[in-house]
Amino acid sequence: MWKAHGKAVEDTLHYLPSSFKRPPHNIAEKLTSGYKAWEFLLYLYGLGPGLLLGILPDSYYTNYL
Repeated sequence: MWKAHGKAVEDTLHYLPSSFKRPPHNIAEKLTSGYKAWEFLLYLYGLGPGLLLGILPDSYYTNYL
């Protein structure tokens, strides 16, 4: 599940504005080594609510939002 989620993060390039010149790295591969601050912020606040829907239990997802 974590690898599929990482691939979904990586595939979001086509849905981002052109100001993001490159896609975020696969979070499953780069989280502890090489994940940049802008990628982490984009993941937490921009992509996370959409990508984590249905993955997190409802109580955690509601708290996350």
